Amino acid sequence: MMFTKADIRRVGIVIPKSDYREFIVRLGRSGFIQIDRDIKDESAGSEKNIAMASIAADTAIAQSIAASASEFLSGTDHGADEVSSYDSILEDIPSLFSRDQAADLRDADHIKMKKNQYIKVRAMIEKQIESADLRLAEIRILSGAGIDLPVLQSMKYISCIYGTISNTDRLNDIDEKWFYIINGNRLLLLLPAEAKDNALKILRESGFDDLIDVIKTEHSIDGAEKAAADHIKDLNRKLARLDEYYNSKLPLWAEKMAYLQAVYSVILKITGAESALRFSDEIIVINGWVDLRDADALERVLHDSCGEHFYINIATRAENRRFRGRIPILLKNSRLFRPFELLVRMMGFPGNSEVDPTPLAAIAYVIIFGVMFGDAGQGLVLIAAGYILNRYGMKKHQSRNNISDFGTIMIWCGISAVTFGFLYGSVFSYEHLLPALLFHPMENMMQLFLMAIMMGVVFISSGLILNIINGIIAGHYGESFFGTRGAAGLAVYVSFIFFVMRYIFSGVFPDAVELAASVVLPAVLFCIRGPLDYILFHGEKFFPHGLFEYTVESIIEIIEMFSGFLGNTISFIRAGAFALSHAGLSIAVFTLAGIVNPSMMSAGSVTVIVFGNIFIIALEGLVCAIQSMRLEYYEFFGKFFKGDGIGFTPFSLRFNR
Repeated sequence: MMFTKADIRRVGIVIPKSDYREFIVRLGRSGFIQIDRDIKDESAGSEKNIAMASIAADTAIAQSIAASASEFLSGTDHGADEVSSYDSILEDIPSLFSRDQAADLRDADHIKMKKNQYIKVRAMIEKQIESADLRLAEIRILSGAGIDLPVLQSMKYISCIYGTISNTDRLNDIDEKWFYIINGNRLLLLLPAEAKDNALKILRESGFDDLIDVIKTEHSIDGAEKAAADHIKDLNRKLARLDEYYNSKLPLWAEKMAYLQAVYSVILKITGAESALRFSDEIIVINGWVDLRDADALERVLHDSCGEHFYINIATRAENRRFRGRIPILLKNSRLFRPFELLVRMMGFPGNSEVDPTPLAAIAYVIIFGVMFGDAGQGLVLIAAGYILNRYGMKKHQSRNNISDFGTIMIWCGISAVTFGFLYGSVFSYEHLLPALLFHPMENMMQLFLMAIMMGVVFISSGLILNIINGIIAGHYGESFFGTRGAAGLAVYVSFIFFVMRYIFSGVFPDAVELAASVVLPAVLFCIRGPLDYILFHGEKFFPHGLFEYTVESIIEIIEMFSGFLGNTISFIRAGAFALSHAGLSIAVFTLAGIVNPSMMSAGSVTVIVFGNIFIIALEGLVCAIQSMRLEYYEFFGKFFKGDGIGFTPFSLRFNR
């Protein structure tokens, strides 16, 4: 049924200790139970915890192995979720529980060390190649200028300065007896040896970079160039051999590391689950939560693991009430609404005393988005983009995930945009191709704003109805019937909207009897909600915090009720405002296209229209998505949603893809 959550029941399981290993693995593969970690029975001492023979003799070692494997694989295309032998890992239970962790740690550290050595040596060779390339380039520059290096370097009383300089103004400060040549930003300076230090000081103030060490050589200029080129070739051969060796070993190392990552991810998950188990020398006790739909499958897992030697107790609905507030939440929606659970989860999980608002949240979000982003052509683009995103998410993760759900939401928003596009008569920002089935926004602004407000009235009223239902489920009857967000508040709100709309269309003011029945009476009921709750629903006190505080609180809440409802309703005008901004941008695009070519047939005009539509889809799509979410969360969810539920997270040994 819509608006309901999965029936999560408390489950208690007792199994023989001898069957524990096989059962915990089968349980992890099934993903049926959320193990309850709120253990109040601390009778099992530390000695018994040691006697449990946890599969991770040293959790720190297991974590180190998993971390090393994950770090190694982060730079490769391999991962634990690609281990082809994953099922064999879980099926080989004896091996899983008796691994030599010290040996596995040595293997992981050795492989990690080899990778780090490769990275270090490769970086060193690349740095040498970079330096050799620079040397060769400088030698070729000198060779092209006809400068003989050996002659310059063989002089006893004359020093040679060579490098790059960014500012040649300071060269005027150099002694005229010194000889220098400038070629581009290269400077070659010959001067007495005793003046070298002073000259370098002057030059460095002008951004001089000394390259003399780069060009030092004992060869002729041609020999130096050949030696530098040969050195580069030798370094590249070393780099190629290094890469060849590493790439030949990488598949084997990655396979080993992926296997270790998979194994120790499983081990750490089981070790973490063990902290929530209770046991004696003979039996294991597991308390947790199970979806009632999986109860029969859970019993089959127990049969397969323990034969007939087990005990299972699944709480009845009445017994389950003892755990209200602790029961985890699993949303249960049809395939149509399931992707929109993403929007609900962003605000939290509905509590045990709240209905699942996903169906209404889906309808509200899609409609609000369509009102703002009404364009048939651009809506089709959103549908296509959503489909691509959905397929990408499904292909990458092999199952439903946030990416695929977001893609599905885009598809439905695109369908809504197409629908309102036909109502507005807008196709790719052009409003004269199709007749508007409803109206053109820019030509009927007041009708657009009225439609947006009435949409808000429907959603706000729906939120108040859901709040009444949630209050009844939680047993808060006084607030449900007499609160500002209960039946009394709903009556005031609906009556006020009715009177306003009747006045707009027929000019009729409400008379005293109507006001008394629809506004004054609910307000009075709200003011005496404390006594009514005490008399009708066995409340604690007439005035829980005293008469004075009760009176002041009632007056303030009545004021907040009227101002809040007014503000919430008017806030939906923004839906119409963004519809107008969308239409305004569309007009701007075609105006620019008309400026380029009045006939709209040139390549320039078409380019403006195409890129204009892309801009509108990107900008308005993002803005409308955010504003739709804002209206949904604050104006709709704010009326009823607490989001204090705890999500159902079953114990699973599967990898999160």
